[in-house]
This record gives sequence, C-alpha cells and structure tokens, in this order.
Amino acid sequence: MIEDYIEQEIESGQPFKISIFIRISKIIPIILSTISKNFFMYFSDPGVSLLDLDDFKLILKHKRLQVLSEDDVCTAFFLWA
Repeated sequence: MIEDYIEQEIESGQPFKISIFIRISKIIPIILSTISKNFFMYFSDPGVSLLDLDDFKLILKHKRLQVLSEDDVCTAFFLWA
C-alpha cells in the first residue's frame, strides 16, 4: 500500500510525505521486552552502550531474559559501562 503510494508520487514528480504517529509509551516496553527475549543475540551489539541505566536494568531484570551463559550478561555490562 505505502509502496504503491510512494511509487506513484515518485513517477508523477510530486513530493510526498508520510507521517506515522505512534505511542512511545507503548512501543518502548515492547522494544525492551524483545531485546530481553533475544538478549543472547543482542548482548554484544555496540548499541547496548546507548541504553540508559534504567532501560539496561529493565532488560536484565526481565522475567523472560534469554541468555546462553552468565558471561553474556557480563560482556553486555562491560560494553555498556
């Protein structure tokens, strides 16, 4: 749908604008939950260092935190610090 709209606007030479409004208060917990559930995939990502302390603690405290070993948590902490 959106792709068709963009393609049509590009072909016609007209500028286009797409605005998406989301409720941040609902998106952030979903993102943090996803990171927690897949922590074993994300723990070594440099983006971990961009998390603030409260978000990092929420991830580590999540009841469904998925890690392969305690070393993953230590590595993530050292990358974050």
